[in-house]
Amino acid sequence: MERKHFLAAAGIAGAALTVAGIAAADTSSNTPSGGCAPMAPKPLPSGASPRPHVPHQRASEIDSAYKHVVRLVDMLSKDPNDYDGHRVKALEFLTNAESELQQAVAYEQAHPTATSSPL
Repeated sequence: MERKHFLAAAGIAGAALTVAGIAAADTSSNTPSGGCAPMAPKPLPSGASPRPHVPHQRASEIDSAYKHVVRLVDMLSKDPNDYDGHRVKALEFLTNAESELQQAVAYEQAHPTATSSPL
């Protein structure tokens, strides 16, 4: 119970310091000797955007499938149960699928126009 009260007091003290810091920054920014003056934003040429649009590259379906299979192999390899031999068999199939998907991802990276779809 003592720790709970300590944490509550520390939270209140932190909030008070934050408010005091904001108030001090607010009053000091109005005076010329208060440090660095805030910079006014530069006007942009008409029609210009502050950040030009750069299309992001989405992860492909094959890449997503590969990452999913890697997670499954990791989870299943850590499972202590044998499931009457089915876990080992499933790991064999998933390891084979992981290898095939890795090759497909490598192909996609080497030939981006052959497999990429428009955004």
